[in-house]
Amino acid sequence: MDNNLEELKQIIIKANPSILDLKFGCKVKTETVVIEGKIIRSLSNDRVEVLVEGINNQIIFKNQIAEILGRDIILSDVLVALRKKNLKIAIVVEENNLIINYWDSKPAFKFPRNTCNWIPKKPLHEQSKETIEFLYELLK
Repeated sequence: MDNNLEELKQIIIKANPSILDLKFGCKVKTETVVIEGKIIRSLSNDRVEVLVEGINNQIIFKNQIAEILGRDIILSDVLVALRKKNLKIAIVVEENNLIINYWDSKPAFKFPRNTCNWIPKKPLHEQSKETIEFLYELLK
């Protein structure tokens, strides 16, 4: 499943490259010290402040960033990727989750072939295995 999650992330990032923008919430790894943290603010054109769990905030130069991991992928990012594939989907709101329905035929309200549950306010990596597999199969 982890391979599918990583591949799914790459598919969604390709559809919405702004996930990798060096903005608030973007995760980065640095060259000089092996740290991983989230950007909390941009200080200038060449410096950002990074929050690292268990350590004080670190101010680093953008040229010290070895890898941009991106911000958490959320439902709106998934919807961008689904839209770019021209997939017929409908979202139904039910109590504490969203149901994503997919149709593979022309009539829009035919019984859905596939569905998955998306837990609101949770990023992609915190969704169920079934949801990740469903989205992976749709977008691969």
